[in-house]
Amino acid sequence: MTEEKSTLKDTTWLSQKLNLSISTIERWRRQNKALLPPHLTIGKVTIRYDEKVVNDWLLQQTQNNNAEANHGN
Repeated sequence: MTEEKSTLKDTTWLSQKLNLSISTIERWRRQNKALLPPHLTIGKVTIRYDEKVVNDWLLQQTQNNNAEANHGN
């Protein structure tokens, strides 16, 4: 069995992955954390996103959206 490595990424990476501006991500993180994948706070100001967690979160969002679209039919 291979162990999957955790890779921590910064907000710039997340903004590129989600095609959102950094300011939008920072605003959403302050206002409504449910709009974004979970993040880690390191120290007082360093925010990091685990790449695997983000990918899992995106998959879940896609599944939720597909279920909602199919439910309406």
